[in-house]
Amino acid sequence: MSFVLRDERGREVDVHPVRFDDGGNGHLEGDDRGPYEHPANAFAAAGIIAGRRVACLSAEAQMANHAWGYEPGPTDVHDTALLHERLGTVLVPPFDER
Repeated sequence: MSFVLRDERGREVDVHPVRFDDGGNGHLEGDDRGPYEHPANAFAAAGIIAGRRVACLSAEAQMANHAWGYEPGPTDVHDTALLHERLGTVLVPPFDER
C-alpha cells in the first residue's frame, strides 16, 4: 500500500511499493484502478532527498502515472506542471488542457 511522508515544512514524498519481476519490470499495486506496470527502463531515474541519491521513476513514467484514469487534484496539477517546466516532460491529458 502506498503512503505519504511529510516533514514539518509540509514537503511530501509519495511512496509506492513496487514488485519487480525477473525482467526488472515494475508492478505497482493499485487501488480499484490497478495494478500498474512499468518497463524496467522506467526505474533508471534517480532523485535527491536530503542530499541522498534515491531511485525513482523517470519523469515520463511519473507523468503516465498521473494520467491513469482518476480525477486529478491540485497536487497532481502542480506536480505535472513541475515535471513539464523543469524537465520538459510532455503534458498528457487531462493536464495538457489546463
